[in-house]
Order: sequence, then structure tokens, then C-alpha cells
Amino acid sequence: MTTTSPPKDIRTEYENEYLLWKNWGTKGSFGDLDKPLDHYYSLQINKTNVGHIRNVLEIGFGDGGFLAYARSQEWNITGTESNKKLVEIARQEGFNAIHSDEFDELEDQCFDLVVAFDVLEHVKQEDLGRLLSSIHKKLTSGGALIARFPNGDSPFGLALQHGDITHVTVIGSGKVDYLANKCGFKVECMGGEVEPILGDGVLHFLRMIIVIPVKACLEFITRLLFYPNAKIAFFSSNMVVVLKKREAYPQTDLSACR
Repeated sequence: MTTTSPPKDIRTEYENEYLLWKNWGTKGSFGDLDKPLDHYYSLQINKTNVGHIRNVLEIGFGDGGFLAYARSQEWNITGTESNKKLVEIARQEGFNAIHSDEFDELEDQCFDLVVAFDVLEHVKQEDLGRLLSSIHKKLTSGGALIARFPNGDSPFGLALQHGDITHVTVIGSGKVDYLANKCGFKVECMGGEVEPILGDGVLHFLRMIIVIPVKACLEFITRLLFYPNAKIAFFSSNMVVVLKKREAYPQTDLSACR
């Protein structure tokens, strides 16, 4: 008699392969926070201009780097992940971690800051508005969302966008403006990610003091010639946006968020 094995859980198998590829969840690697990464997060968070940060939500915490940073700042940090294994690891490390399916159960108007590093590109375009609307509900008055994703306005973002099989949506400044307006946000800041000069050794420092001014000159010339009225950060592979919560906005704006 011929027997066949039960069908595999393709989603679980794929998730495990993805973690191996990303080198996430390996022993001793979760929540690593070195000096350069700490400096990087500090500079990015400073962009938000949120006066007092106490309760923070990270969507898609991945390898736990930002969770560790938030803990070092003594913030109350909650993290969500779609990968159950990562949720288990985060809990073992003492973090308040939940599965993404439990997002709607979080208290509304509770978080001063919501962080989504390398997340939005994993979300289908038709679902982005609904996600942003949900984030809006979770933010306190004056709260902000900071998000990083491959720069859809630049060819330098292509390697990041197409270097991961789970990336499904390309996002540029025009889409950010549209979705922010529709889902109750004001664009506080939008541009390339911060490139820290300090914290990664002498060679990095010497390289960056050359690279940063050269990029700035090229950016100025490119905008002057091709994009004089745009917010495009042409020479950055990643785009970082800060969206501040607007307290009241027309109900018709919610059409893209349902």
C-alpha cells in the first residue's frame, strides 16, 4: 500500500526559510544593539519632534534591534510580528511582543510613537490605507509614525526593493502624500535616511565626510535640473517619513482607509 505524507504548511516552511536567509532568530543574535545602530536610531527618532515619548509600538520588529534600543531609552515598548517564531523569541527575551493578528486588540490612543522600519513595502498597496488608518487610531494626540522603506523615487532604491521576495509594493513621495492626507496624517518630514558619521570606526568617518557633501551637491544639481518642485531624495536608497497625527479630518478622507 502506498502512503503519502501530509501536505506541508507552506506558510510556516516559507517563514522558516526567510528567517534563515535573514539570519534572524539565531542564538544570541536577537536584540543586538551596537553603538552605530544606537546612534542611527537616535538620529532617526529625533526627526519625529515628539515632545515626550513613553509608550512606543513597533510594527514588524524583525531581529529586535529597535526593541533593544527602546528598552535602553526606558520606553514602554510593544512589538508586533507576523512570524510566530520571532514573537516567541522576543517574549523569551522579556519583550512585550504580539502577533500581527492581535494588532486591533491594542488600546486606541495609547502610543506616542509608532515605528515601522522596513515594513510598508511588505504590505499590498490596497491594504496600506487601512494599515495607516489603524495606526492613526493607536496614536496619542500629537503622536507620530516614523517609517522607512526602499525609496520608490530613486533608482538607488531598486536593489533594496527587489532584493527581498516578500516586498510587494513600491512607495514614493507621491503615494506618501496621498495616503497621509487620506488617513488623517500630516507629513512632518520626508526624505532620505540619516547617515551617521560617528560610531563605526575611523575609516567609516573618513568615508562619510567625503560622501555626505558630495551627495548633497549632486542632490542639489539633480533637483535643480529635473525635480525643482518635488520632495524627491534622489540619492538615498531608503526613504524615511514622519507622519504626525491630525486630530480631525473630513470623513470623506477615509475612503481609501476602509
